[in-house]
Amino acid sequence: MKYIFILSIISLFVSCYQVKQNCNYFKTGTYKSEFIINEVLYTSNFARSSNIQISEFNGIIDTVSVHWVNDCEAIFKTFNPKKRAEEKDLRLKILTTTNNGYKYEISTAGDTIKLLGQVTRVSRRSMRWSLPILKKLQKLHSSLTNDSILGISN
Repeated sequence: MKYIFILSIISLFVSCYQVKQNCNYFKTGTYKSEFIINEVLYTSNFARSSNIQISEFNGIIDTVSVHWVNDCEAIFKTFNPKKRAEEKDLRLKILTTTNNGYKYEISTAGDTIKLLGQVTRVSRRSMRWSLPILKKLQKLHSSLTNDSILGISN
């Protein structure tokens, strides 16, 4: 009986423990992301403001709008998709956070296959890190001609 009581108390404490997440800290900034596909490690770099994310992967720059569903989940929508696969929204879910990064899962909206990855903060600064790149992107993406959409100013 004594052991059952002790096990009950231990299971009560273990089941009530929740990992503290500070997802709001990672809504803006500059980051490096690492993920594995078919046992190959891939790396991308990105900068995120509260409503836009610009990423670089294998020399290709991509821009997505960011809509935060809650503190730890966001939906990404590609500006000017060029392929059918890019038309589908991506859903990001931050699983755990540390002082300088987070682990995440990302999937195409409605898909059950999830990609796991890890992000490390490079800088707390968001989009202002590279105004020249943003200006080039504005030319490429005609839908992004208004600086107020990007949240930047000269």
